Amino acid sequence: MIGAGLQLKGQPVLIVGGGNVAKRKASLFLNDGAIVDIVALEIKETFEGCHCIIQDALSFDFSPYLLIYAATNNVKVNDAVVEQCNTLHKLAGSATYNEKATYRSPSIIQHETGLLSFNSSTPFPYMSPLLKQITTLLDEHKERIGYLQEIRQYMSKPSKEKFDLLWDAPEDLLLFIRDAYKQHNGYIYIHHNESSLQNYAVNLSPATVLSIETYKQYQSCFEEPFYQYIPLVVSEGHILDLINTLTHASLHPLIETEEDLKKVIHFFKREDAQLCIYLHPRKHANFSRVQEEGVACHFITEHVTFNFNQSYDVISFLMNKGNHYQNIQKHIIHYNENGFRVLDHGVLSDYHEIIKILEDKNVE
Repeated sequence: MIGAGLQLKGQPVLIVGGGNVAKRKASLFLNDGAIVDIVALEIKETFEGCHCIIQDALSFDFSPYLLIYAATNNVKVNDAVVEQCNTLHKLAGSATYNEKATYRSPSIIQHETGLLSFNSSTPFPYMSPLLKQITTLLDEHKERIGYLQEIRQYMSKPSKEKFDLLWDAPEDLLLFIRDAYKQHNGYIYIHHNESSLQNYAVNLSPATVLSIETYKQYQSCFEEPFYQYIPLVVSEGHILDLINTLTHASLHPLIETEEDLKKVIHFFKREDAQLCIYLHPRKHANFSRVQEEGVACHFITEHVTFNFNQSYDVISFLMNKGNHYQNIQKHIIHYNENGFRVLDHGVLSDYHEIIKILEDKNVE
């Protein structure tokens, strides 16, 4: 069976039967603008707006009508009406279940998002309470439906698969995609760690910050050519390679030169403390270690010895909640009572200030 909607405005419809079921169906068809005739041996109800004919329905001429609906309480009569209509290739419905009926009369509710209809294909026809529950769900998701409708009108290659993904997407991601379509521009920051993305602020707009895994999940929704990518990656390595493969781009790391690193160092440096920066890259770095007064940069594989008489600020640069980050924490935790201040900037909560300095290298 294929679901279809009928536009009955101005169309002739015949209802067989003169009781309360026939009256309900007449009201349904009249509300859609149909021209409704009633045929029955006995007319028991008042049918306002209808032309009533007292006659045996099985001897009545069905040929002028687009749709004939058998609404008697006699199964044999209803089945005979359906059989005769099928012979004439007319749409036929029945108040009693008939698998040969070519028209099913569903429960219908008009909602602002569209027309809801449901047909159970069972002897129990009263599905309106169920439809009312569905309309309540639609009202609860009204805002999300609105976002998706906006996205749909801009999307060049819409598909069911994309909208299945977007239905469960976080609201901030939906808003980003909508705004990107409207402005024909969008910046996607990509980081390897999902937990590092909370409270992250960016300078460009519209923009979103996604982990590699989240980007892969929604990648099909970013097919438009106006998206631009910024990797939240310190240096060249397998993470940047993976991001470039996913985005089909040739992106640069945030810290590409010694000058980039010096800009970051100066952002964090305090006069009264030694700044110790742990960097993720090993042999992939494009720069030698920056040695400035009061600053020490170390790679994560190195063991660092601290001076107990010195106050330190320790940064695990762009690392958070991973093995490297935990190892750094273990190494310095017992020094905390000796003037150590661990700057937990792996969370990226303050890194938007740094990105303002460095992000333009990937954006034309």
